[in-house]
Amino acid sequence: MRVICNGLDLADAVGKVIKAMSARSINPILECIKIKAEANTLTLTATDLELTIEKQINADVEIEGTLVVPGKFLNDYIKKMTDGQIEFSLSDRKLLTLRYLDAVGEIRCFNEDEFPQIKEVNNAESFKLQSCVLKDFINKIVFSVAVDEARPILKGCLFDVNGALGLITGVALDGYRLAKCTKPLISSTASSLTAVVPARSLIELHKLLDESETEVTVYKQRSGIMVSLGGTKVYTRLLDGDYLNYNQILPVEFSTEITLSRKHFEIALDRASLISRSDKNNLVKLDVRENYLTVSSESEIGKAEEKLSINMRGKEITLVFNVRYFIEALRVTDDEFLRIKFTRPESPCVITSAEENSEYLYLFLPIRVPG
Repeated sequence: MRVICNGLDLADAVGKVIKAMSARSINPILECIKIKAEANTLTLTATDLELTIEKQINADVEIEGTLVVPGKFLNDYIKKMTDGQIEFSLSDRKLLTLRYLDAVGEIRCFNEDEFPQIKEVNNAESFKLQSCVLKDFINKIVFSVAVDEARPILKGCLFDVNGALGLITGVALDGYRLAKCTKPLISSTASSLTAVVPARSLIELHKLLDESETEVTVYKQRSGIMVSLGGTKVYTRLLDGDYLNYNQILPVEFSTEITLSRKHFEIALDRASLISRSDKNNLVKLDVRENYLTVSSESEIGKAEEKLSINMRGKEITLVFNVRYFIEALRVTDDEFLRIKFTRPESPCVITSAEENSEYLYLFLPIRVPG
């Protein structure tokens, strides 16, 4: 192999694919990056067997070939070679030589046959949506996934595509809260499609997406999906098993409904959390009255209480929640006003936009406090 490419392009590509590399693995090959040179294109690939990221860049390929090099070392090394062209060549002794300006470095390569084969996605169902839409879609749900191993299926987000309506619905829940978001599709080859995508894969995909209206295509096969972002491809395996029927969890009747300023509510919760954070449950009390909502917290540190103006319909009610659930949900919304619905002090509450046909919904279980 003999290749010349732009140092900045190479550093950017290495920085992207390394996110899929296994940091600590019993198999050293999973701590490597595969580089393939052909047809004036350099393709870099890293995987931990669950998540795979592939990035292509333009290059002057004089001799085609493939090599596998330690990912972390390559990433650290290439970061210092971004101001010009890099030339690298592979010897018969599996030694990669890098030339940059007046500097020369050598890296010993691994056997390319040991690198995992990435399954191609052929004849797959697919759907398209804008990059900014998919980025916001992931952002609005992924924080609600479960983090423990009790129910592995809940460590992923449900993707539910309705091709006839041109919509995708995403759901994440952890047993104490639920996040749901619905977004428009550009198109879909499937009338219906479901997949449970690991949260870690979605977090890395979110970092690769931008705020543009560029079309992104998602291909789905039985065991995995592939997301095509121009010169970048993200492959991830799907979680096995049936996702919970989340529609059975959502309340359909409410006794109390309030509308209030999102910004003022978030600020009040932030201040209350300063007091409650010393308590492991992060408790905050919401006291709903006819014209105001009182947000209060108490711990060994002290007390905090704040009143917010609201519009209320229904009965007065008092509930106690984990304040972190509210804060994490509000930070991914940008509406001016929110609608919160309650049933009973021991029943979950639901947050949506105050606008009609809200694209998102958050559900939180209250904390039962003795006495």
